[in-house]
Amino acid sequence: MKIRHHASLWVLLLVCLGIIGLTVYVARPPEPPFDITDACKILQEYPDWYRASKKAAQRWGLPIASQLAIIYQESRFRADAKPLRDRLLKRVPWVRRSSAVGYAQVQDDTWERYKKATKNWQANRENYSDAVDFIGWYTHQAHREAGLSLSNTRDVYIAYHDGVTGYLKGKYRHELWLWHVANNVEHMAWRYQMQLSRCKLPK
Repeated sequence: MKIRHHASLWVLLLVCLGIIGLTVYVARPPEPPFDITDACKILQEYPDWYRASKKAAQRWGLPIASQLAIIYQESRFRADAKPLRDRLLKRVPWVRRSSAVGYAQVQDDTWERYKKATKNWQANRENYSDAVDFIGWYTHQAHREAGLSLSNTRDVYIAYHDGVTGYLKGKYRHELWLWHVANNVEHMAWRYQMQLSRCKLPK
């Protein structure tokens, strides 16, 4: 009886460990696409991403190519991307430079505003669908409040980075590095758009 009892406990333990392992595996975010410079390959590798980006474009007006270009710049398509940590005494890892997390690198307070405005209370910054919906929502605010054209990816990215208030105040005029980055985002959006116009996308 004791042998059977111990055997049952071992079986139960193995089952529990298996369930825990499966849960951890399922909860892991997807790996970045194999080729993050090719929009067709990105969306063919992850068809759900195409459907999410298409839905966000229809809802908010920001083209899919611009969504992808912003994510490329912000996280290189890594779901768990976070800012670098500062270094204490140049050696010891210290606090992170901001609370930004996920594909779109959204900070805590801005994410809370998005969830409240859209009633998307379960939104997760490490979920691609939520991230592109956020990008669409945020850039739509820039379009509405600052009069930005959503086809002007460079200025849209500047407002995305500096905030709509920062953009309206003209902070970017004193940030030459941001001009350079925004131009790169615009170029990547153009490249993605050219690729998307020539490839077959998932339904």
